[in-house]
Amino acid sequence: MPGAPRGTSWINRCKRVVFPLGECTVVRADASTGILHVLADERLFSGSTLWISLCASDAGDAVSVGNRLAEAFAYAYRANVLGLGAPIGHIVEKMHRYQQVLGPNMIVVNSAQINPGAVRHMRKLTDSGSSLCIIVGEDTEDDLICSWEPSRVIEAVQLLLTDSEVTEIAGGGAEPGLIARAFDESGGRFVPFANLLRCASGLPPLRDPISPRMSPADPALSDVPVDLVISAFRRRNSHIEAFEYSVRAAPRLAGETIREAAPQYIASGMTRRMLQQIELLSADDRSASDDLMRWWFSALVSENSHAAVRPSVEQFLASHEAPELRALYAAAFPGPELLSETGRAVAALRTPVTLRMHGFALGLHTSGDDGIAYLMKALRLAEALADPDQVVAAATDIANYYLRRGCYQDGAEWASFAVEQHYVLRGQDELRRLAAVSLLTFARLLVNDLVGVDALLDELKAATYFVGTPTSEGISSTLGDCAVVRGDYLTAEAHYRQNLDHLPIEHYHLAALDLVPVLRALGRDAEARAIGRRVRTMTRDADDVTRALGLLAYGLSVLGVDNSAAEGALETVCSVLGSGAEAHRLAQASIALARAKISKDDVVGAKRALHIGSPGLGGLGRSGWRLVSSNGDDTDMMAALFRGHDADAHLQLLGVSACTRGSATRSLTLRNAECAAVIASSRQGLNLEQLSLALYGDSGSDGTAKARVSRLRNTIPLTSRPYKIAVPFRADFLELMAYLEQGRVRQALNLYRGPLLPSSEAPAVVELREHINESLRQAVLSSGDHEAMLELANRTDSQDLELLEAAASHMPPNDPQSPLLRARIRQIQRDWGSD
Repeated sequence: MPGAPRGTSWINRCKRVVFPLGECTVVRADASTGILHVLADERLFSGSTLWISLCASDAGDAVSVGNRLAEAFAYAYRANVLGLGAPIGHIVEKMHRYQQVLGPNMIVVNSAQINPGAVRHMRKLTDSGSSLCIIVGEDTEDDLICSWEPSRVIEAVQLLLTDSEVTEIAGGGAEPGLIARAFDESGGRFVPFANLLRCASGLPPLRDPISPRMSPADPALSDVPVDLVISAFRRRNSHIEAFEYSVRAAPRLAGETIREAAPQYIASGMTRRMLQQIELLSADDRSASDDLMRWWFSALVSENSHAAVRPSVEQFLASHEAPELRALYAAAFPGPELLSETGRAVAALRTPVTLRMHGFALGLHTSGDDGIAYLMKALRLAEALADPDQVVAAATDIANYYLRRGCYQDGAEWASFAVEQHYVLRGQDELRRLAAVSLLTFARLLVNDLVGVDALLDELKAATYFVGTPTSEGISSTLGDCAVVRGDYLTAEAHYRQNLDHLPIEHYHLAALDLVPVLRALGRDAEARAIGRRVRTMTRDADDVTRALGLLAYGLSVLGVDNSAAEGALETVCSVLGSGAEAHRLAQASIALARAKISKDDVVGAKRALHIGSPGLGGLGRSGWRLVSSNGDDTDMMAALFRGHDADAHLQLLGVSACTRGSATRSLTLRNAECAAVIASSRQGLNLEQLSLALYGDSGSDGTAKARVSRLRNTIPLTSRPYKIAVPFRADFLELMAYLEQGRVRQALNLYRGPLLPSSEAPAVVELREHINESLRQAVLSSGDHEAMLELANRTDSQDLELLEAAASHMPPNDPQSPLLRARIRQIQRDWGSD
């Protein structure tokens, strides 16, 4: 067949020119040379090939190129795990993780000169073994090519056809005159030469391996009726193309086409591009449609540029009902009319957006359950409409609602549901997913449910390219929170300061509340006080809650320096927030106020302050206490003071050997730890003979056991006849077993830092250790919780195939970890087979 390249001497010669690819090969030759056909030979690369073709709209747009790479990866692996709406740098970071397990790729980037910065990001993928083939125009400057540090540069002349090759490609069915004319007109370039022959034979033109979508600017569309073109785009589900074509060719239809296009823009992270398209319309065309005005304002909010259009939106709303726009506007500029305006919007039109905004308003201004009721209605309607992004948004709002009221465990459950729904419903919006992941991580920190948190943190750490993007502040904040819990204040400061530098002025106080305690912990008191004074001034004329949060930042900044001023500010904060709003901040304020009281030896006042903070303190786990107290040295003492009792001894024997009494923690020798474990595990106590048998078996003696008890008494008070721990105590291994008896598997796993005294050979300890390990393993396998299964495998035996296969069977197929886990299982199976 004329124009068929495979097997010809031309393509074989070109393959020798191009292959093997180096780390980064630059081909300075446009597609007309046939370079794409050379690269498309399926036999040339053992891994998956990712095809990316850039166009003019990708210039300077990191998100657009990120989408192209994510879509190419999804097509190659039949799994959309990278998400859409993320900048190219973020996608590259995520791909590194997959390449370590799935193997390298060949990545072909056509028209790469359109976005050189994006190509520099993709260049990093060669570090994990991938080959990058960069195709650029023949007039591309040497300096640009050199900036990509290519291992090789191939020029167009090396790919041109020769006399003998054109004869072979033409076959025997074409006249010599036609072949000569086609060769001459094509300049020796394969694609135009083959197309001229195919045209003469009545065949359609060659199809490029990278099939470009029909562009709304395609001149071939100029002679086709507008309505017909738009209808064709919509039938193909190409709603973005339909809208952009209507903007240029039929503004009267833009309001209709934006309804379907906007969700595609949002899911693909191309809000800025949607905004640019809407602003190509005249003000009259834009204001002719409620939908255009709604999406215009929504896009401006996401870009944090909505304040400038406030007068024009107010003027529009004065003469139009526009329920979704009205609800969004009211929530963007919350004031005295917030509740009435969102109520009016819901009365006019019930959509997930109007219901969510009204739920937000009710949650802000009322203390009842009306807010959560509306958020639940928004969730159910989004589910009925099969709108994955609104399902995730509503579930995230519900999680936030519960967290703000101190129902931390409920908030964690809803945040987990939001993340799961993103995977199950195959949501596309990467930033919305990461917002849900960051909220889930924060909630788990509060309740000390740390199972799977490391995997969530890996997701957030790869999201640093979002910094500065509206709604990304939760990612930086959660990363900072995790650093505070670890006591890594410098890292925490870096994340919190990103928010302080990027958040709009009306949210400045929220970033300051995170940053001020960290600055105090780092000893930078003057800097903390300057921020505290500024926030107090900035929020002085705000609503009661915002003003209280500004006072909290100020009180935290002067605590220990001017305790009188700090106490006054913190007492006001506790009075305002004690009504139930902002439970997490109430907890922060009550601990700070208790510290001020303790500094005056007012223990009763400290207890009273902590009691005021009960709505925010009651549901906190250990890591939550560390977070709200900024991991101070007095954290455990404050928690004990709040609970009204103090366990005199805390034995930690799972993976470690330590005993904490008061604020002091001491390491235990193996023999003392064995003795403590055996005595703690017996409710009735042990006599000397029983203790000796438990520790040494038949080879022991009562004298040896008695000596061991004497040494242990230097650390822990013990009774005699029988031997018992003589003070109130806790033991991590006993708490773990209690959790398992209650069916609380994740809480048990949180306590499991390793086996009970793994080097001990004491008979009773060995028996107890094996019982704990097997009980925990069976409970995890029966739980259906894939995160718990992976966590246990990582903490015990990373080759535990039963745990890994069970985790894979319960993991949502669209979860980013799914392909990595399947590859890990295959590797273990291969290793076992080779053994």
